[in-house]
Amino acid sequence: MYCGALLHDLTKGIEPHNETGADLVKSLLQPYCPEEEIYPISEIVRLHNKRGNSDFPIHIKIIQDADVLDHFSST
Repeated sequence: MYCGALLHDLTKGIEPHNETGADLVKSLLQPYCPEEEIYPISEIVRLHNKRGNSDFPIHIKIIQDADVLDHFSST
């Protein structure tokens, strides 16, 4: 969850940034993590801006809420 939160806007400006970011996360982390650890991180990145689905796991919803709050920051 922590890695997904840090990397969720990795490709901001390259739209759709959630999809391009999820793909980039997979390739960047591949030498360092097993697939079973990479998949949940890439899913956080892919789904962080897809709000409104109550079926998402709680860790996805937490990142989505944090992303919304981030948009209200002063910087």
